[in-house]
Amino acid sequence: MLPKIGNKKSLSEQAYFVIKNAILQNKIRPKDVLSEESLAADLGISRTPLRAALKRLEFEHLVYINSSRQAVVAEVNVEDVSKAYALRMAMEPVIARLASRTLTKQSAKKLEDNFKKQAQAIESGNLVDMVLLGLEFDHLLAEATENSFFTEAVDRLNTFMQRVLTLSKTHWHDAPLTLTEHRNMLDAIKEGNEDAADHFSRLHLQKSAERLGFKLDL
Repeated sequence: MLPKIGNKKSLSEQAYFVIKNAILQNKIRPKDVLSEESLAADLGISRTPLRAALKRLEFEHLVYINSSRQAVVAEVNVEDVSKAYALRMAMEPVIARLASRTLTKQSAKKLEDNFKKQAQAIESGNLVDMVLLGLEFDHLLAEATENSFFTEAVDRLNTFMQRVLTLSKTHWHDAPLTLTEHRNMLDAIKEGNEDAADHFSRLHLQKSAERLGFKLDL
């Protein structure tokens, strides 16, 4: 059952975030049909703001509308994961290069703080937080480029990647490897070494894809 929502933000926005988080945390699973009647009752709202929330989730490809006009949680398929990694390979090494030029002390501190939290999450066995912190690391790198278009693109892609990593069983065992790869990237960026930052970004993506059963070219 989903929590009832208040009135500090618009009802549709609150419904959107509650349902989105439930999907991303796999509390609502792929192929689940989202009954408007049940959701509206659970959330304590009418169907009008709920439908607006579902349209927003459909735009983000988290749900789709079937032939019966029902909202269904979208599946994560192999083809979509492959496309996501193709985009990541085209974008993230460029972000790493740019961040090597534009990194400020404030951005470096945010990244170092994030890295420490990643290590703590692994040590405590909180691998759900590890996924979220890993995605935040990608966001902070994009933010360090001072290019909002990169940040927006990474954030949208991260919504999909959170689902992939949450549903993946292999990722949990490989979290320490991801941490090492992030360390190598961050060190290269802090040193202003664009070539090394590019290399470690590509290597991280290649290894990450391999852990999910894909092969990427450097």
